[in-house]
Amino acid sequence: MAQPSSFLNPNYIDPQVKGHYLKPVIITLMILSGTIAGLRIITRSSILRSLGPDDWIIIPSLITAYALSVFNMMSEEYGWGRHIWDIRPKEWVTIRQYQFATQLLFTYSVALAKASILIFYLRFCTTKKFKLAIWVTFGLLICWVIAMSGLIIFQCHPVSNFWKEMQLFEYREGCLPNEPDMVLLHGIFSVVLDIIVLVLPVPVVLHLSLPTKQKVGLIAMFSLGLIVCLAGCLRIVSIRNTILTLDVSWYGYDLYIYTSTEAHVGIICASIPSLKPLIAIFFPRLAGTTYGAGSRRRSNLPDEFAGTGSRAARNSKGYPLNSLVGSEETVYIRRDEESGPTPPWPLARTKTSATLPMDGVLKTTEIEQVVVLRDAPFR
Repeated sequence: MAQPSSFLNPNYIDPQVKGHYLKPVIITLMILSGTIAGLRIITRSSILRSLGPDDWIIIPSLITAYALSVFNMMSEEYGWGRHIWDIRPKEWVTIRQYQFATQLLFTYSVALAKASILIFYLRFCTTKKFKLAIWVTFGLLICWVIAMSGLIIFQCHPVSNFWKEMQLFEYREGCLPNEPDMVLLHGIFSVVLDIIVLVLPVPVVLHLSLPTKQKVGLIAMFSLGLIVCLAGCLRIVSIRNTILTLDVSWYGYDLYIYTSTEAHVGIICASIPSLKPLIAIFFPRLAGTTYGAGSRRRSNLPDEFAGTGSRAARNSKGYPLNSLVGSEETVYIRRDEESGPTPPWPLARTKTSATLPMDGVLKTTEIEQVVVLRDAPFR
């Protein structure tokens, strides 16, 4: 591939830039993921009184995603988004150092988010096959992290050769010759794992004895993983477009956005199901409509679904009464003409509905109390 004609005349003073939207987009993602992950921790610790391993794991996932995003934004300060020939060699060294760090940080962030979801699945695991599938996926995830960490760290010998000098159009001594292919393969395997994690609970949910409305709600909740898969696919396309050109800093501008998007969206999608109890408190109708909280049909959904069942109850030593979302309805019964005159007080049937906010599915207890007044004087 021929070098651009303007490469011999770099513009270090007033270079052309691809855009100025990288920082606003990434900062927005950081705020969203941080807020939702924070609400998740508050919900699990204050409302359910039961922080699980999946909640703890999401914290380092968020930290690594933040570090990844900071490095991506700092790269723009050193020339990412300009044409490659408009970047000073020293600035390019700094960009390459950030790239080395972000490759590792991306791996750890998305892997921890996937691990959080898998541990979440273990909370309502009801069959040996499902449990085995979860642990096999865990094994694949661990192997992927170890393999990619080794390739990233040891792709150059010594490691500093990765960023040592600006060698754009020739083989870098001591480094693997296929770095672009490795980055592309990295993204593909990440999406494959996302798809596996996405489809794992589908057979279990389909076989639950639930009302259709509630079952559709559960499938929709798990389908949030489709957003992560979409972000990963966009990142793969961006990687492919970037490695096909020499002007990687220009055409790879959007790649940094997609990389941060995949990391933060993974955290968001892993945390949203845990917000159900919080939604139930402030928007009980919304929570009930989505998951059929008011249904009178019984299901065989395990008590440990989303970590709020018997084991969680034991760990938290019960549920606080102030976590119940209740409603009370009094139906007045009037006597007909044959039974006699209407008493001054109603014969009352009081129905109290107490809803315990749970992570994933709400449990509703309805108590109907009928008061029968006998031998009362009538006017």
